[in-house]
Amino acid sequence: MANQVYDLIVDFDDHLKGDTWDGYEFQILDSVTLVPISLVGATIRAMFRLQTNKNKVYEMSTAYGTITITDAANGKFGLDEQIINYDAGTYLYDIEVILSSGQVKTRVGGKWTIKQDVTY
Repeated sequence: MANQVYDLIVDFDDHLKGDTWDGYEFQILDSVTLVPISLVGATIRAMFRLQTNKNKVYEMSTAYGTITITDAANGKFGLDEQIINYDAGTYLYDIEVILSSGQVKTRVGGKWTIKQDVTY
């Protein structure tokens, strides 16, 4: 992550494998004017890559129904509530927004640790 530049770094709270995650809401703003970027016609995807195994990748996206644009005009979207069955470990992630114009914006990134649940 040290080589990446994000407008917003969000390290999610640790989560237990197999439990329901409450999700997270974001708002994308223009980095200069701080005006919301319209998400009308946009697609969004988040990639989660395990630090210890770069080949272990999980994805959330508008295409898969795991990311929802909640207020397109005001640049708001959410990673939806869902059961997280990722392998235990620490993941690096970022979120890519592809605007209707074709512009690609990767403005958010961070870490997320999934812990092994004893009863999973």
